[in-house]
Amino acid sequence: MWDFIFIYKLNIVLFVGSLIFLLFIINSVRKERIKEAYSLIWLSMGIIFLILSVWIKAYNYITNIFGIVYSPILFFLLLIVMILFILIQYSIVLSKQTEKIKTLVQESALLKRKLEEQDNRITNYELRITNLNAFNTEKIVTANKHK
Repeated sequence: MWDFIFIYKLNIVLFVGSLIFLLFIINSVRKERIKEAYSLIWLSMGIIFLILSVWIKAYNYITNIFGIVYSPILFFLLLIVMILFILIQYSIVLSKQTEKIKTLVQESALLKRKLEEQDNRITNYELRITNLNAFNTEKIVTANKHK
């Protein structure tokens, strides 16, 4: 009897918690704090907990399948599995972002090198013009002295 009351209270807490969690995720997506692609796993986690907190027969059936004697353990087991999925998803995203950053740094270095080469060309061109002007000025001065 007490076990049933405990599970019933637990289901109410899980239902309210899941509902608040889902509303938080939906609101975060709506305000563009979380992208839709990343929110899918969070939404599915909330929906699974919401369904299991309402559908007690399914919850009891799953605990019997896994041989779980103390039924609240199932929620912790599901929570751990969901967190592992989230960690895997973030590891994939992190790996992709690391590769993109590496590519951007390499492209930036190449562009910087090209810019430095062009600056050197411009400086060399300006030096040539300055030397040519100095040579022409010297030629004119020498020609004027001979006159």
